[in-house]
Amino acid sequence: MTREVTSAGGFRIVLPGTWGNVPLGSPEESERFVRRLVRRQVGSSDRLARARREASQEILRNVRDAAAAASTPISSRSSCSRASRSRRRCSCSTRSGP
Repeated sequence: MTREVTSAGGFRIVLPGTWGNVPLGSPEESERFVRRLVRRQVGSSDRLARARREASQEILRNVRDAAAAASTPISSRSSCSRASRSRRRCSCSTRSGP
């Protein structure tokens, strides 16, 4: 099963039916949603606690990055791969000349 998500910006993404749509309204709301999602998908057994923690941390990092990207105008984002790896603007994007 698939579903379609439409953004306020006017683009649509078709997601696999098993994907979660994490709310970005507040960090607390996002964290509660992610923890519930991970518990449902991974399971609640004590032996899975480490897997739940690692999955939650990874997803929450992605959520924070998505929220930060949503608040940054597209024109100010760098396309430099060095900037992507370091998660910040690279000085090469403002250089003129070689």
